Amino acid sequence: MLKINTKKLVFLAIMMALGIVLKSFLSIGNNSFRISLWNIPIFFAGIVGGPIYGGICALGADLIYGFCFSSYPFSAIMTLTCVVWGISGGLFFKKNIKFIPLGITVLITCLLETTINSIYLYTYFESVERVLAGLPLRLLVQLVRWPLSTTIIHTLYNKVLINANFENQKEKSKN
Repeated sequence: MLKINTKKLVFLAIMMALGIVLKSFLSIGNNSFRISLWNIPIFFAGIVGGPIYGGICALGADLIYGFCFSSYPFSAIMTLTCVVWGISGGLFFKKNIKFIPLGITVLITCLLETTINSIYLYTYFESVERVLAGLPLRLLVQLVRWPLSTTIIHTLYNKVLINANFENQKEKSKN
């Protein structure tokens, strides 16, 4: 069974809440696109908790957002894109984060998110033309979000998170 201490659990809950707030209230856009940095706290949840807890945190954030704040019907496919962000952050669990690998991971996750969202939009609209018409705008949003997310994650990790101690004090004293 996976071990988690109170400090880590509280951090994950705060990241989940922050993800909900950023997605709900601090997004720029309209019905056809949205620029939001909700992915950053979800990615950090993965970094601190690993891919499993990062995915669970992302799932919780998107479920709460979907049922409480979204004006669209809930979609498990769209929730999957949120979970991908939490799992992607988990790739850096207990590792030193370098800028280039982080940038590549964020880029791949952005492209995966756009692909999954496009598949959902096709099932929702049942029209390839409508999905392809909005694709350039969705890719442009990801092109803006990719360097912004990478820079913010790298900076916050190196300035704040690297000094945080999330290890259990009993485990630390044994080593």
